[in-house]
Amino acid sequence: MTRASELLNDADHMGRLLEGYRPREPQLRMADAVDAAIRSHGTLLVEAETGTGKTLAYLLPALLGGLITWSWQGALLAFFWASLVRVALVHHVTWSINSVCHVWGK
Repeated sequence: MTRASELLNDADHMGRLLEGYRPREPQLRMADAVDAAIRSHGTLLVEAETGTGKTLAYLLPALLGGLITWSWQGALLAFFWASLVRVALVHHVTWSINSVCHVWGK
């Protein structure tokens, strides 16, 4: 039986899909913990680190909106539309495509 962390190495599935992919040890431990919880029909509570990429993805639009309009309203609108709505839309579209692929795919 394949462990989840075995799928996340640079020579296997993810490594072939993403150039320069290098798994991090905390990712591998979390993947194995999630895999074990699913296989045992158990419950798992996981707290993942917030990386620089996610932080910038939320704060950079707000900063730019504030600088462009020189107002808090511009910063809040940019945060709302370019951060929250964008992330929600991307997740919704991703899960919808995934569901369609599972229904009609093999």
